[in-house]
Amino acid sequence: MKLRRVKADLTNLPAGRVDKRRLDATTEEDIARQQQADDADSMQDAAKYARRVRKRLGLTQLEFSVRKDTEAQRRESKESTGMTGWSDT
Repeated sequence: MKLRRVKADLTNLPAGRVDKRRLDATTEEDIARQQQADDADSMQDAAKYARRVRKRLGLTQLEFSVRKDTEAQRRESKESTGMTGWSDT
């Protein structure tokens, strides 16, 4: 497939859809509340991902936790001894 260079015309972009009055009216408390909601959503996403991985592996919650903790300990041990998995040769 042959590549073709195209110049972008940035002069005809549509106007943004930011409500500046609403943006200016946002308080620090509003921002903190939005951050908490975003963090909660992120935690839910991480939990769903972990649940999918655990189920694909066919592990119980306890088995998955033990494996995860064992892997974390193994990594910590390698890092503390300077073993990173990369060879200098």
